[in-house]
Amino acid sequence: MARHAAAAGLLVWAVLLMVVVLGAGSYSPTHERRLQNLFSALFPKGPLPLPVRIYCKQNTTLNAAIRDNTVVLTKANSSDPTQMWFQLYSSSSFVQPIGLRPFSLVNAATSQVVVIPPFSGEFPSCLAEPNNNQLQLTENFDLNKAREELWTRGAPRADGFYQVIVTKDPSMTLNGLLGNVRDGTVIGIYPSTTQAENTLWKLTSASPFPFSFP
Repeated sequence: MARHAAAAGLLVWAVLLMVVVLGAGSYSPTHERRLQNLFSALFPKGPLPLPVRIYCKQNTTLNAAIRDNTVVLTKANSSDPTQMWFQLYSSSSFVQPIGLRPFSLVNAATSQVVVIPPFSGEFPSCLAEPNNNQLQLTENFDLNKAREELWTRGAPRADGFYQVIVTKDPSMTLNGLLGNVRDGTVIGIYPSTTQAENTLWKLTSASPFPFSFP
């Protein structure tokens, strides 16, 4: 019975992943095979879900990427595969009333899962200071973390931007830390502030910056 339940859970994940429609994107055949092997427990052999880029309302020329094992905003670049992310949708029945089904974020280039830190309550005054509220990354792809580190999309505004909410603690949202985002701004979590543009995001694979692996 337990084996059947586990298999059913994986099947739900597979179906949810396969129905995501995210727009244009492509991979090299070698990279796609590697990802399929890594994610084989989540969806069947065949086309991978297409990745998204993550950009911030405060400066839409910047995308979320990985630099020195840190999630930061950096200048959008179609040749940078670390700016591509998978939204892996959870089979959890818990859904925020204002959002959609929870999802985790996995980098399409490194296969690292974004880990949500506990909010520290500390407020560094500049980028040079350590920030305990910044996003963390798993060392490699971690199936358990992909099921646990969940986000929920908030209600979109008229301009299409929305908050990305920590599913387990809806008082916390994705944040370009310290505001006034620029190339190198660290991304983390912070108490919800709906009027601040560094807390508003859009996850999409649509142009103006087409994404493909070299």
